[in-house]
Amino acid sequence: MTVKKNISELSWIKPRFDWSEYEETFACVADADDVDLVQIVAAGLLSVSVVKKRLAKPMAALLSGSRSTTGACLVASAGFLAMSAGKSVTFYLHDIFALPESRLLVILGQGRPAIRKVPQGLRHAAIRLALEYRRKDRQAKKEEEDRKKAIRDNASLAPDYRNALLADYDRFPTPRPQARFSELQVELEPVTYAPRLPKSNRLAEKIITDVVLGAGRPLSRAGRYACERYRSFDGSWCAVVRWEPRTEYTPALELKAAAEAVFSSAFSKPRVHAVVPPEKIDGEVEQSTTRSETSIDDAEDLNQEALFESLPGATGEGKDLLRSGGFEAIAWYQAFHNYVDESWGIYFDAARLDVAVKDFGYDLRRYSSQPHELSARLFMRLATAHELFHARVEFAATWLELDARRKRYLPYNKAVYQACRLTENWLEEALANWCARRWFLEAAPDWKFRGLIWDVAGVERVIEDWLDLSPPGYSHWRKGNDHNTWRDLASELRTGVPSSQGRKRDQLPFESLLRSAQVIDLRVDDVPLHFVGRGVVADAYFSSPSRREVLRVLSLYGYKALPERGKGSHEVWRGPDGRIFPVPVRDPLSLTVFRTLLHHFGWTKKQYLSEIRSRI
Repeated sequence: MTVKKNISELSWIKPRFDWSEYEETFACVADADDVDLVQIVAAGLLSVSVVKKRLAKPMAALLSGSRSTTGACLVASAGFLAMSAGKSVTFYLHDIFALPESRLLVILGQGRPAIRKVPQGLRHAAIRLALEYRRKDRQAKKEEEDRKKAIRDNASLAPDYRNALLADYDRFPTPRPQARFSELQVELEPVTYAPRLPKSNRLAEKIITDVVLGAGRPLSRAGRYACERYRSFDGSWCAVVRWEPRTEYTPALELKAAAEAVFSSAFSKPRVHAVVPPEKIDGEVEQSTTRSETSIDDAEDLNQEALFESLPGATGEGKDLLRSGGFEAIAWYQAFHNYVDESWGIYFDAARLDVAVKDFGYDLRRYSSQPHELSARLFMRLATAHELFHARVEFAATWLELDARRKRYLPYNKAVYQACRLTENWLEEALANWCARRWFLEAAPDWKFRGLIWDVAGVERVIEDWLDLSPPGYSHWRKGNDHNTWRDLASELRTGVPSSQGRKRDQLPFESLLRSAQVIDLRVDDVPLHFVGRGVVADAYFSSPSRREVLRVLSLYGYKALPERGKGSHEVWRGPDGRIFPVPVRDPLSLTVFRTLLHHFGWTKKQYLSEIRSRI
């Protein structure tokens, strides 16, 4: 089979590479039967002696086939450290990944990892296996000593023969059992490994593209590749590439990319760069307002007592917000038909979210021992499910636009969505609320199992009461139980005419565009999720700062921009110690860049929020 060497031939999504660089760590390839690795994982470190630099290259050539972790450390120490040969140095385990053909990629560094990435369960399994083999080793030694003692005590043997037998035991010792990593039977994150990369990102990205396609791996569903650059044990640069492979269904983001490429006239001209809340929250967000990217599943452990003390008191204001504007009074969706990529996505007003969470938690107090934690997690997910349905409507319209090469979303938005505002015919808001409730019903068993909910039916009643508080359209969420409502909304998208005014023969069976994940594979992490402003819940879910915030952090620690080093999508900053940190020009920064920042300074996310962010 001929392998295509260009991702653009296989996907409409233009690939984007998010680079992170770790100069103080290195990567080495090991076999699953590597006898060093279990001990390294169990201890979290490995101590080796530094070899002479003149021996490093010959040793690297010798080890290229053996993939010995200890040997790789010996060679790496010669290149990384200005130490005399023979001195001992400790390398710490930073991460470990799965490669094809039962190989492993081990990331080691001289400094302790700022964030522990190796799963705790893996470490515990390695400790148990190491202890088991230590016991086997003691037993084997005892059995060998018993056999040697039997030979020494056997008076029937001639002295010369007895001494020869004992000498053979010393010359050819019984092989000791050794623990092998493959015996742990653990699932590690699979990655693609690109060895011997050039320093140029442009050339490196071409090599990575070839490696991905040559390995027969599925492409990224979002076109985004997180590339972590490390030193190899022989001193060259290599990269670990991670992404979420696409499914057999059409990824939503590919529809977006295809429409932008072949039917750009379906979009507003120009598309907006600002963050603009809906009419119910008057005014455009000021440029100085903090804006951060987050992930719905990336929350820190929410502290019940801290939430109770930090959130504002239950005043009923959260319910008033819902009465005035439904979920859009707290969160809103900015469509890519109207907004550029930097401004597209779901937005939460952080201060209003805190108010709503406190009131919501007050109503949940009888159904959970942790009502404030439940409220924070649950309200965030309900609002996200609601806004994600608005995204699904836009992607469904994009599907129709690509098929007919006629505008669908913008005419629908003007003639149907805006025209039906605050009436019972506002179907998009009704079904968005229905989807939020349905999400809870699907997730409730797991939440009850985790101990967050005592009474599922009670929580369901609270959710329904809050949905019923909303204005007309939102409060008609029960229409989602009628299959015809979905068909009506799909027809509105296709024709640009409200269903109350449309002809019956226009109600074609297109509702699967809105209901079935097997047509458009849309996931919550496909749509950028942001907080505007700061708040208690926003800090708990905080995942990525704005570019402006990162620049203030670098300035705080004495870093200076290097204009001559800035290339294209990155700006390079150098610190007082000579280390550099590349800052992408996009805003807000990706989660990968934020994790790199934490690693660069040796901070945890909790330290950043509690100690660093307050100083800038």
